[in-house]
Amino acid sequence: MTFAGEGRPVQSAGSSQPRLVGYTADGQPIYSAEPVAPATNSLSIAAFVVSLLGFGIVGVVLGHVAMSQIRRSRESGHGLALAALIIGYLSIAVYVVVVLAGIWLYQSG
Repeated sequence: MTFAGEGRPVQSAGSSQPRLVGYTADGQPIYSAEPVAPATNSLSIAAFVVSLLGFGIVGVVLGHVAMSQIRRSRESGHGLALAALIIGYLSIAVYVVVVLAGIWLYQSG
Protein backbone atom coordinates (compact mmCIF):
# COMPACT_ATOMS: atom_id res chain seq x y z
CA MET A 1 0.00 0.00 0.00
CA THR A 2 1.24 3.46 -0.76
CA PHE A 3 0.22 6.74 0.75
CA ALA A 4 -0.73 9.97 -0.95
CA GLY A 5 0.24 13.32 0.46
CA GLU A 6 -1.15 14.26 3.89
CA GLY A 7 -1.17 10.62 5.07
CA ARG A 8 -4.13 9.48 2.94
CA PRO A 9 -3.90 5.83 1.83
CA VAL A 10 -4.05 4.95 -1.86
CA GLN A 11 -5.95 1.76 -2.61
CA SER A 12 -4.55 -0.94 -4.85
CA ALA A 13 -6.92 -3.22 -6.74
CA GLY A 14 -8.36 -6.05 -4.68
CA SER A 15 -7.14 -4.83 -1.31
CA SER A 16 -9.27 -4.44 1.77
CA GLN A 17 -10.32 -1.07 3.12
CA PRO A 18 -7.46 0.52 5.10
CA ARG A 19 -8.11 1.10 8.75
CA LEU A 20 -6.83 3.90 10.95
CA VAL A 21 -4.89 2.20 13.77
CA GLY A 22 -3.21 5.17 15.43
CA TYR A 23 -1.00 8.20 15.01
CA THR A 24 2.74 8.81 14.98
CA ALA A 25 4.43 11.09 17.51
CA ASP A 26 4.17 14.02 15.08
CA GLY A 27 0.43 13.45 14.49
CA GLN A 28 0.50 11.57 11.18
CA PRO A 29 -2.15 8.84 10.85
CA ILE A 30 -1.08 5.18 10.67
CA TYR A 31 -3.19 2.90 8.47
CA SER A 32 -3.37 -0.90 8.32
CA ALA A 33 -4.73 -2.81 5.35
CA GLU A 34 -5.03 -6.03 7.36
CA PRO A 35 -8.41 -6.76 8.91
CA VAL A 36 -8.32 -6.63 12.68
CA ALA A 37 -10.04 -9.54 14.42
CA PRO A 38 -12.12 -8.61 17.45
CA ALA A 39 -10.58 -9.53 20.78
CA THR A 40 -11.92 -12.52 22.68
CA ASN A 41 -13.81 -11.55 25.79
CA SER A 42 -11.65 -12.57 28.74
CA LEU A 43 -14.65 -13.20 30.97
CA SER A 44 -15.96 -15.80 28.51
CA ILE A 45 -12.62 -17.62 28.77
CA ALA A 46 -12.76 -17.48 32.56
CA ALA A 47 -16.37 -18.71 32.57
CA PHE A 48 -15.46 -21.64 30.33
CA VAL A 49 -12.47 -22.67 32.47
CA VAL A 50 -14.40 -22.33 35.73
CA SER A 51 -17.28 -24.39 34.33
CA LEU A 52 -14.87 -27.11 33.18
CA LEU A 53 -13.37 -27.23 36.66
CA GLY A 54 -16.81 -28.02 38.06
CA PHE A 55 -17.78 -24.72 39.65
CA GLY A 56 -21.15 -24.59 37.91
CA ILE A 57 -22.76 -21.65 39.66
CA VAL A 58 -19.70 -19.43 39.21
CA GLY A 59 -19.41 -20.49 35.56
CA VAL A 60 -23.07 -19.68 34.92
CA VAL A 61 -22.81 -16.23 36.50
CA LEU A 62 -19.60 -15.41 34.62
CA GLY A 63 -21.10 -16.81 31.40
CA HIS A 64 -24.15 -14.56 31.62
CA VAL A 65 -22.02 -11.50 32.40
CA ALA A 66 -19.71 -12.38 29.48
CA MET A 67 -22.67 -12.73 27.09
CA SER A 68 -23.89 -9.31 28.15
CA GLN A 69 -20.45 -7.78 27.60
CA ILE A 70 -20.10 -9.48 24.20
CA ARG A 71 -23.46 -8.10 23.05
CA ARG A 72 -22.43 -4.57 24.05
CA SER A 73 -18.81 -4.57 22.87
CA ARG A 74 -19.10 -6.92 19.87
CA GLU A 75 -16.06 -8.88 21.07
CA SER A 76 -15.67 -12.51 20.10
CA GLY A 77 -16.12 -15.31 22.61
CA HIS A 78 -19.84 -15.95 22.25
CA GLY A 79 -19.20 -19.67 21.74
CA LEU A 80 -17.04 -19.92 24.84
CA ALA A 81 -19.62 -18.13 26.96
CA LEU A 82 -22.39 -20.34 25.57
CA ALA A 83 -20.35 -23.48 26.27
CA ALA A 84 -19.68 -22.22 29.80
CA LEU A 85 -23.40 -21.74 30.36
CA ILE A 86 -24.26 -25.20 29.03
CA ILE A 87 -21.53 -26.93 31.05
CA GLY A 88 -22.38 -24.87 34.13
CA TYR A 89 -26.09 -25.64 34.02
CA LEU A 90 -25.38 -29.34 33.37
CA SER A 91 -23.00 -29.52 36.30
CA ILE A 92 -25.58 -27.85 38.55
CA ALA A 93 -28.16 -30.42 37.41
CA VAL A 94 -25.73 -33.27 38.15
CA TYR A 95 -25.03 -31.83 41.61
CA VAL A 96 -28.76 -31.60 42.34
CA VAL A 97 -29.34 -35.20 41.21
CA VAL A 98 -26.40 -36.45 43.31
CA VAL A 99 -27.62 -34.59 46.41
CA LEU A 100 -31.20 -35.83 45.95
CA ALA A 101 -29.97 -39.40 45.40
CA GLY A 102 -27.82 -39.11 48.51
CA ILE A 103 -30.76 -37.90 50.56
CA TRP A 104 -32.97 -40.69 49.21
CA LEU A 105 -30.31 -43.34 49.94
CA TYR A 106 -29.77 -42.00 53.44
CA GLN A 107 -33.47 -42.03 54.24
CA SER A 108 -34.14 -45.46 52.77
CA GLY A 109 -31.09 -47.15 54.30
